[in-house]
Amino acid sequence: MKSKYVLGSINICVLITSLLFLIICIANIKLLTSMQLIVLIVSSLIGILFCIKSYLSKKITIYNLGIMLTLIFNITVIYKIYEINKEYSYIDNIISQKYQYNEYYVYVKKNTKYNNLDKIKNKKVGVLSRNEENIKESISNKANLNYITYKNRNDLIKAIDNNEIQAIIISKKTLNELEKEEKISNYHKIYSSKIKEEL
Repeated sequence: MKSKYVLGSINICVLITSLLFLIICIANIKLLTSMQLIVLIVSSLIGILFCIKSYLSKKITIYNLGIMLTLIFNITVIYKIYEINKEYSYIDNIISQKYQYNEYYVYVKKNTKYNNLDKIKNKKVGVLSRNEENIKESISNKANLNYITYKNRNDLIKAIDNNEIQAIIISKKTLNELEKEEKISNYHKIYSSKIKEEL
């Protein structure tokens, strides 16, 4: 009986630790929205409580079900951590703090036929000079784009207004500034990406 509870306790501790690390990874890299993160946390808590309850059950079938579910949860969570670290080198960055991830968006005019990244392949796309290298490094492997550089957001918006370019790529900070100035209402987002930037 004692070994039963010891095994259950170990499984739950591994699950809680790995889930906590996964949630911290997701929150720091901002892979999910706040609402999606809340849903993940709540569903994780429900799963943990169910497993704990199954371990305390006197019925061997329910106990075995709890063991099996915890094992599946642990494998899934650890694999997700592996995938995130492979994509974003998150664990290495915890140690060295060399970079951060910022979100960038591709916007086009609302009245155009461009509704995804593939549609603007080989088209002229405007970027701000301070973001150019990071954007090229991240997005160029997803679509072949002709980048036109601008010094400020006003020139960027003027260029797309005049049809000199077919799309713009802007950071979240620039998007917030354009929203405050009410200069982005005639455009819509067709793509977003997390881009690594050195600190």
